[in-house]
Amino acid sequence: MFIIPLLPVRSLPVVAFIDSILLIILLFPVLYFFIFRQSKAQIAELLKANEKLQTQILDRKKAEEALRGSEGRLRYLSSQLLTAQEQERRRISMELHDELGQALSLLKLRLSYIGKKLKSDQGVLRDELENILRYIDQVIENVRRLSRDLSPSILTDLGLTATLRRLVNEFIKHHHNTKITSEIEDIDHLFSQKAQIFLYRIFQEAFTNIGKYAQAKNVSVEVKRQDGAISFLIEDDGKGFDLSHFIFKNGDEKGLGLATMTERVWMLGGSLDLSSQHEKGTKISFYIPVEREES
Repeated sequence: MFIIPLLPVRSLPVVAFIDSILLIILLFPVLYFFIFRQSKAQIAELLKANEKLQTQILDRKKAEEALRGSEGRLRYLSSQLLTAQEQERRRISMELHDELGQALSLLKLRLSYIGKKLKSDQGVLRDELENILRYIDQVIENVRRLSRDLSPSILTDLGLTATLRRLVNEFIKHHHNTKITSEIEDIDHLFSQKAQIFLYRIFQEAFTNIGKYAQAKNVSVEVKRQDGAISFLIEDDGKGFDLSHFIFKNGDEKGLGLATMTERVWMLGGSLDLSSQHEKGTKISFYIPVEREES
């Protein structure tokens, strides 16, 4: 180096040190251009990428909040729809009972009166009249059954426990080839009237599906208290179905039964678990927290 001869100290270590310092000073522009400048550009790119990622995260959070808001509104509308549905069922039930039921009873009385006026030689007409009266009795019984299904007054009169037991007995009456075992604990006064109607509808839907589709030989029903909640179980050994295939069907094909059951359980603060296998039956279980403690 041209500066080295001008220095008074000529020791080798000093010369080497000074040489290194001068070399670094001379190479600094090159190092800056090829290394530090490139690192600065990379840092800038990383900062831009991080800013973009932060923006995406913020947008996603906003979308999730909007989705939760939409889900909440949908749940509220669903709740209102189910409530309105129950009110409409109650109205139709009263009309069936009060108007159609009374009209059929009056028709039966009038026909009975006519039967008394028939002469002894009018046996054919008397037999036909007896057939008509028996048919009217069957229609009256069907109207009463429809009225009970639409709005079970027994819930108000006897309570949820008796209503569920009666539902089991009605199933046994109409499905002689199916053996049903039930263990239903007394859960009256633990739920509000609205909750009792929802629970009744869940069981009603489950029994309807078993009666129509399951072709089950055995059905088991359990209602038990468990750690501040009530556990419900409805299980059959019927045809079953492929649950994954069922879930991915569109709404028109699979119906609204399962969706309505799940919605009612959710509205009661519980969770529903459904399991089913082809030719191995179906199991529906759900837990509902107790609304009222027993006095």
